[in-house]
This record gives sequence, C-alpha cells and structure tokens, in this order.
Amino acid sequence: MQSVASARARARQRVMASTDDAPLDVAEYASSLAASCDASPAAAAHVASLLADACRAAFQLRCSRAALEAFVGALAASVRDDLAEWPRGAAASFAAFRERVLALAVERPPASRGVLNPLQASGAVDFALRAYYAHFALFKAVCARSPVLDLAQRSAGDVDAPPAPPPLAAAVLLA
Repeated sequence: MQSVASARARARQRVMASTDDAPLDVAEYASSLAASCDASPAAAAHVASLLADACRAAFQLRCSRAALEAFVGALAASVRDDLAEWPRGAAASFAAFRERVLALAVERPPASRGVLNPLQASGAVDFALRAYYAHFALFKAVCARSPVLDLAQRSAGDVDAPPAPPPLAAAVLLA
C-alpha cells in the first residue's frame, strides 16, 4: 500500500509537469492563495487543500497556465470574499463565483477576458459545486472566526457586601 505522502508527491509532480509555461508548484501556489484569504492556520490548511484540488481539476480540464491561474484565482477570490463577509450564504457566494467565471470565459471585451473555453468554464463551475458549495456549511464551521469572550469584573455599585458570618465557635448546638 502506497503512502499518502508519496501519492501526493506524484500528483504534485504530474501537475507541475503538465503546464505549458514555467512549472507550477501546486502546494506552494495553493498555500500562497490560502494565506491571502486571511484565515486562521487551521482554516488556511483546508483552503489550501481545496485550491490544490482546484489546480488538479484544472489540469484534468487541460487548462493552460493562464486558465489554471484564472480558475483557481476565481475560486480563491470567492473563498476570500466568503471569509470577509461570512454571514453571506452559499447562493450569493455561488452567484458571485459564476459571474467571475463568466467574465473569464465569454469573449466579449472589455467585460470579459476569454481565458477559459466553454468546457473549462463548465468544469470550473462543476468543480466548485462539488468541492466547495456542496460542503459550504462545513467550510463555514471550519473557517468561522472563534468568538472572543471578554470578561470583566466590576463592582456592584451601591450594593453592600453581605456581613461576615459569625465564627463557628460561637455557634449554638441544637440537640
């Protein structure tokens, strides 16, 4: 049985060798995008894993380097926006992601860039639906900021403290 680390290393090498431009270190690229999302270290690890999977999905869709960066960048921007405006729901987040992908896919300057072809755009939306939006509540729970509890003791104001109890030596024995 092969180890998980060696399987990840082979997948990373395959993606690094697949781009048509300079090699892309998927783990480093995903980690740098996750760090820009302003998340806690635990949440950043989950976001980096999601973005690394997005890189692999882009490889399977035979995206060029520019298309890969556009696709993963659109997903990272959606995650970043979701972390910044966390009460935002999955429907609003998906609508914003779909608009980003359409701006990358459709060739109608100056509103769009035409980086992704229609098959790649469809694959990007399918991946986002399966990997991110299907588990949106899980990401919400993992990436939510922990509430900070601020306790301060204050005097009770005009309320007097109760008198001290009498000593036990002065107690009356009831038989």
